[in-house]
Amino acid sequence: MEPNQFNEEFSILNQNETSFNPTWLPKIFLPEQAELEEMNVERDLTYMKRMYPEIAKEISKLAEDECDQLEFEGSLMFDEYPDKVAITSIVNRIYDKLPYKDEMMETQNRDDDRDDRHNRPPRRNPIFDLIHVILCNEMHCRRNRHRRRRSRFY
Repeated sequence: MEPNQFNEEFSILNQNETSFNPTWLPKIFLPEQAELEEMNVERDLTYMKRMYPEIAKEISKLAEDECDQLEFEGSLMFDEYPDKVAITSIVNRIYDKLPYKDEMMETQNRDDDRDDRHNRPPRRNPIFDLIHVILCNEMHCRRNRHRRRRSRFY
């Protein structure tokens, strides 16, 4: 290919593109933009948590307290695959701190008695499941934040 032929083809390509369209470029965050984005995510999460039902708000507060204690380098919260037994242990600790767990257990026992009369297997306590979900979500948010902050400084 002769140099002139290349220039002609290149100029034809440039003529077809009337404006520069950088959509194919990767999005690059400056540190200030990343900080602002993280603040927006945090604000949105806080807003959504305000709409939780009362029991979920209490559980969320207890889960945040437990995660605060686990927020150090080498913690099980930052393991690649956190141990399910350890998480279940944390769920049990949170459940034990709930102020009205006795009322919930009485309701659960009454329901289990009814299930026994109808030969149904006993149900799991849905509060344990709710605690587990809220705890895992809180840990997930903190793991993501930890990764983002660590990648910014290394």
